[in-house]
Amino acid sequence: MKIITDNGFVGFDKQHILKDNFDVIGYDDGCFSFMPHGFLTTWKGGTPNFGTFHIGKCSGIGLGSECKYDSDQPILKIGRFVSIGQRCRFILSGQHPVDYISTSMLSFWDMQQPPGKIVGDTVVEHDIWMGDEVMVLGGARICTGAVIGARSLITHNQVLEPYGFYAGSPASLKRFRFKDSVIRALLESEWWKYDVKHLKQVQQYFSMNLNGDTGHVLEALGQMSQILKSLQTPL
Repeated sequence: MKIITDNGFVGFDKQHILKDNFDVIGYDDGCFSFMPHGFLTTWKGGTPNFGTFHIGKCSGIGLGSECKYDSDQPILKIGRFVSIGQRCRFILSGQHPVDYISTSMLSFWDMQQPPGKIVGDTVVEHDIWMGDEVMVLGGARICTGAVIGARSLITHNQVLEPYGFYAGSPASLKRFRFKDSVIRALLESEWWKYDVKHLKQVQQYFSMNLNGDTGHVLEALGQMSQILKSLQTPL
């Protein structure tokens, strides 16, 4: 299993307060990300020695969650500032053939196995909140700022738009969190790419209601972006 994370990685923190329940990834600036023990698994319940997993800084995955790998092809990419609830499931592969006589895995009985459905990388971008028991199937893309209701199903290769509220089985768009102009300003700011030490210097903007007066909100987001750009080039 190939695990990739952001620059500044210093190893797994064996002394962290969350260590009894989580694998805690530490960074040289004091930030961390975490995932529950046994999050990366195979269909047989073991730890995979294949596949690729990427997790960004300041992201957390709730207890009881799992990501199932069946081959060396699947990739799960989780960005920065992602919050994933308890008992969520990522089913990256395990695709049975549906266009042939049988959906059974005939290879177990020494028969030629028809090809299953091919899916792409599974991508969870940045600043996403997923409620408890969400299931994500392979090839899905959850774009930045989305909120996913508990027990929702995100289907193969489904794309969820930035800053949308989604819920249901399959998950469908209920509404957007903000007006279009505000969403564009947030995406252009790329605030999640900056170091936390720099985000602390603009933290007053994070307590601003973005559904208030649009003109004032856009002006403030512009100010925040200018300050961040003066402090550091985003990663």
